[in-house]
Amino acid sequence: MNFSRRTRTHISLLSIGIILGIGCSIGVYWLFFAPENNNQSRDTITLYPTDVGQLTTREQNAYDLVPNSSLPELHILRKLEDLEEIRSPFDRELALQIRLVFSDERQVATLLSQSMNLSSNDIRHDAQSAIVQKLAQLNPGRALSRVLAMDSQDSPDRLIVTVYQEWAHSDLKEAISQARALNETRRDSALRTILRERTDLPEETRRSIATEVGNDQIADEVLLEERVEKAIENPEEAWE
Repeated sequence: MNFSRRTRTHISLLSIGIILGIGCSIGVYWLFFAPENNNQSRDTITLYPTDVGQLTTREQNAYDLVPNSSLPELHILRKLEDLEEIRSPFDRELALQIRLVFSDERQVATLLSQSMNLSSNDIRHDAQSAIVQKLAQLNPGRALSRVLAMDSQDSPDRLIVTVYQEWAHSDLKEAISQARALNETRRDSALRTILRERTDLPEETRRSIATEVGNDQIADEVLLEERVEKAIENPEEAWE
């Protein structure tokens, strides 16, 4: 199952909400109940692994404290290959987003390397899309470099779109500059993504971007597609 950027963002926000809920439950437990039941200290509990592939006993116990009825089924990824044991695509995406929420750039890059070992093409591609999106949010230049270095079996061209969906918003000037350095096919894909993402810009500006990157026709195509979509959504306005 391919999740759109918007859907993936919603799942990421859901994962943050779940983490906050877990944190509140754990905080209440350790503040009011744990000191009375045992001699354990009130040390801070880390809600996410300190390194990729690691999960402490205390972290596992912390998750176990949360009532199952209050949350969707949670899967804690000790290693990325655990994704292949989760049957539901949504549960897989949620488990991965929970891992990504608290991962730094180095950890995300490591997860991308680990994704090469996933045997299922569908699961590998979905995981790579989510991981590359997160890496592009943290460091789009590094994300692009990693994508360009990927084997053809991982369909890196599809991930260029993922990178530029983020880059078009975070640093438009640099995104345009780097798009110009790509080969023609990838350049056009990057340009098309930039123009589709930046619908907030005036049409004249978007056409200027296409000229700068090197393909005015892409702007014509994207703008025409948008007009057709609007006509389908609001046919009455199209005839005005």
